[in-house]
Amino acid sequence: MKATKAILIVVFSLIVAGALLIWGSSFTLLRASLGHGARIEPPVFYMSMITLLLGVVSLTAAWSLMKGKHWARLVIITLSIVSIFVSILSISNSNFGSAVTLFIYSYVIYLMNTRSVKDYLQ
Repeated sequence: MKATKAILIVVFSLIVAGALLIWGSSFTLLRASLGHGARIEPPVFYMSMITLLLGVVSLTAAWSLMKGKHWARLVIITLSIVSIFVSILSISNSNFGSAVTLFIYSYVIYLMNTRSVKDYLQ
């Protein structure tokens, strides 16, 4: 079955959001690891590691969705809910990418519940 427009939008959104999550967390971790007088607090470090992991999972989920894996819908909805929560927490660290991913994952949840996506993944 051919991928629908909603599937392609979700895949593109997950790739963009995953890239932003990886970029934002990598930037925070790199800035702290280079020294420059910046000290990273343990909660910020753990949040950055979780954000990095969510970015990698997002890219993997996009690939699985494109391949038509039926379990990808549940994984993407769960990933989106967790990512929304983490994005809200990351905004407090002035991570602009988290604000963008908050909106992207909200839209992804909406698209994953449309009939065309459900039919594609049957």
